[in-house]
Parts: sequence; C-alpha cells; structure tokens
Amino acid sequence: MKDRFLLVLGVLSMLLLPGFAVAQSGADEVQMTAEHPSGYSHRHKSSPRPHPGGRRAVRPGAMKSYVGIGAIGNYMVDTGEDLSRIYKGGGGLELVAGMTITPHLVGEISYFAAPQKTDPKLTGSSDATGIIMSAGLDMKIYMTSNDAPIAPFFQVGAGAYIFTEEFQEDLTGVGFRVGGGVDIALSPLMKFSLRALYHGFYMDNSDDQLGKVATESAYLNIITGSANIQFHF
Repeated sequence: MKDRFLLVLGVLSMLLLPGFAVAQSGADEVQMTAEHPSGYSHRHKSSPRPHPGGRRAVRPGAMKSYVGIGAIGNYMVDTGEDLSRIYKGGGGLELVAGMTITPHLVGEISYFAAPQKTDPKLTGSSDATGIIMSAGLDMKIYMTSNDAPIAPFFQVGAGAYIFTEEFQEDLTGVGFRVGGGVDIALSPLMKFSLRALYHGFYMDNSDDQLGKVATESAYLNIITGSANIQFHF
C-alpha cells in the first residue's frame, strides 16, 4: 500500500512540475514586461554624455599668439672697451611677437632700437651719436601657467646686434641674453609685461670689409629693462 502511494505521488509530481515551470516562466515574463514596457528596448546604465549644446572644453596648451609694443632702456657696462667707456646707455622702442607652446613655455621674437648717450667727460658732449639695435629669439619659461593673472617667468635667448655711429660706421655681431620678468593680465586679451635682461655680445666690422680681417671689434655687456603692452588673439 505504501509503495503504491509513493508511485502515485511520483506520477503526480511529474505531471505537475512542467505546469509549474511554465507558470513561473510566465510570471517572470510579466515582471520583465512590467519593468521594460512594450516598445522600449533594454539599456544598460552608462556615463552621461555632454549635452550637444553645452560648452566645449578648451584644449590644454592651445596655441595662442600675441604682439606687443613698449619702451626699453639700457645701461652699458664698462668693460674697458672704447665703446663701453664712451657710451653709457640710452633708451628707445621695443617690439615683440610670441606664441604659446605649452602653458609653461612661450616662444618670442623681438626687436629693439635704443639711441645711446655719450659720456661728456670723454667726448665733451652728451648728444646721442650711436644706436644699438637687436633682433632675437627667446624662450620664456613660466613658473605658473602663462594665463595666470600674475605670471612670473625666466627668459633665455640669442640675438643679432648692430651698433652704429651716426648711421655710418656699423659693428655687427651675435650674442645671448638671460633674465626674467612678469606678465600682468589687464583683460582676457591684454597684458602688461615687465622684464630685465643681461645681454652679452661680440661684434666687429669685418662684414663691412667683405670678409677681411676686422679693423675694429668689441665685446659689449648691456643690461636692459623694458615695459610693453601685449595684445593676445
């Protein structure tokens, strides 16, 4: 009797299990349908995308250029050369143009022309009879990002130099300069820049002699201070 009861129970279980599985599957299907209504595909969560109309991020290190104009003054260091004893310094015009390479590095080209005053004790007159001109290429290394409101920098470069007396006798040569300064932001498109540089350069008049041995030469040392207004774009 017991064996027969177990046999019947097993048969009933086999008959009822498929129906229970179908019912369970139907319940799961109903639940999924409730969670994902008809007409909507299943989507996994992902990081939100920026709104198409949102502001685009500025690319770090984007190239920016500037031009500037200002005043420059120089002091001639007495090294025993005749020119360094006769001429004591002067002042004139400075032009600059530059481009940002990285937030901490800027390349700059520059030109200045500064008429020089003579020492009246040696010449009997302080009239300006000479002028120093230079065109150079410099690298400005910023201690902070160059777009900071106050941005100090270290500067090093090289240049070509011309010294002329009464625009007739020219000495030409090359040299280097090193120093530093600070840029002060006046607006998003304008800066005020101050700098002080040491210049050391050797020059002679061999170019005027078509490659012949120079009849006059000098190694000059000058210290310049300048202030300019820069326009950025």
